[in-house]
Order: sequence, then structure tokens, then C-alpha cells
Amino acid sequence: MTITVQPTTDCVLIEGVMAALVDRVTWDQAKNLPPASLLVSNPNVIVLHYTIDGVSGGITVNHGTDTHTLFLPILRGSKALSAARAGVTWLWANTDLECLTTMVFSNRPEVLLFTRLMGFEVVDTINLGETDHGVPITRTNFILRRHKLCL
Repeated sequence: MTITVQPTTDCVLIEGVMAALVDRVTWDQAKNLPPASLLVSNPNVIVLHYTIDGVSGGITVNHGTDTHTLFLPILRGSKALSAARAGVTWLWANTDLECLTTMVFSNRPEVLLFTRLMGFEVVDTINLGETDHGVPITRTNFILRRHKLCL
């Protein structure tokens, strides 16, 4: 298994991944993802593209320290951890970021586990009155400091 990580500005590729996963990364108060053209035109955004054995496996959108992973089914489980670690390693090698931050909603226990396995630490859990399909959800904010990546 070979996983590669490269920055991309390919709007068609980014839109394709986002369209495939929109139901997994939206909630009642945020049903629309930003257009890829808005992401790639922002100098503070880095979109990383992941392939596994030459097949597209997903993207990570990094806006400053804020990071969000959108992995397709081909990059789930232990492969997701390997890919995400490669992406964080790329970010540490190619940016001066000292940390990464992200947030995960309570209705995504698999993402909460993934985030913890990556070495992210909980900052806080807050209730902003958000819902998913009418069900209340809380948001947990995480941070990963440069030297804390769980290898």
C-alpha cells in the first residue's frame, strides 16, 4: 500500500470529494460547503490530496491552523490514520505552523476516536445549540501541537 500526499488546487477534484462526503460533514446549521474556487484562491488555505496506490482517497482542507479531513471509503480505518499522519508530517515540513486545530461533533463518534488516535488533545466541549437532523449535538474542539503527533 502506497499513500501519497500532495497539495492541490484542482477544483474538480476538490468538489468531487466534497460532494461525495457532504452528508458526513454538514449539520442543520451548515448545509453547504464552500466552493473549491474560494478555497484555492485563499492564500491561507492549503488543500492536500491523498492517493492510495494511485487512486484518489480524499483531501484535507487546512485554513491556517484549522484542519478538516475528508477521506473517501478507500481511506478509512488504519489507512486513514496512515494517510492523516502523512498529511500532518507534510504540514510540519512545509509550513511554520506550531499546531493544528479541528472540531468534531458528538454525532460522529468514529471521527472523535480518529482525532484522539491522531494525538489531538481536547480543548473543550461546547453546546452552541446546533443540531443534526433535528437532534442536538455538541462540538468538541481539539488541538495538535507540532511535537505531539502520535506515530
